Amino acid sequence: MASAYLMLPSQSTLRELSVSIWAPVLWSELWNIEQLVTWPRLKVLSLPPPSDMKALQVFRDLTALEELEYARDAFLDLVALVSDVTTILPSLKTLRIRGRSYIRYHRESVVGFLRARERAGAPLQRLLIHEDYLEDLLYDEPELKEVKVQIGRYRPRDGFEGVEAALEPVDVLLSESELREHGLSRE
Repeated sequence: MASAYLMLPSQSTLRELSVSIWAPVLWSELWNIEQLVTWPRLKVLSLPPPSDMKALQVFRDLTALEELEYARDAFLDLVALVSDVTTILPSLKTLRIRGRSYIRYHRESVVGFLRARERAGAPLQRLLIHEDYLEDLLYDEPELKEVKVQIGRYRPRDGFEGVEAALEPVDVLLSESELREHGLSRE
């Protein structure tokens, strides 16, 4: 079903795609993630994590992608598979992380990814954390204060919201007092 919807937009002009699939079926039965590479100018992407590692090659091919929303554990699983993090999503500027980490990674972390990108000369500008998981990620990764990145929260975009909710900002950077409160002040 989702494959049919993904074929509707022009292959050359799609710039933003958000897919929310919460059906109790396998991801691979719903659509083929490789279809994403047919949109070379795709800049913003939000996906539930696929059940296989096809996403790794897709992320290598999406060279124009500037903003990604992805589940934390699935993202860290992908990062663990590459030796050079700039080979996936080389144009990425904003990373939106959602989900609680149920696995404590020894080497892989959001901070590790941010540091590696910074060392490679391709730093991210913003790290936005889903508002429901902000406290968890800041607790799990206190080293965020050592990384030069704007940190904020986001609420999920929902095209079916009422007018009042649509007027509220989707992305909010943490204020200096909030950064201090979480021990992330860079002063």
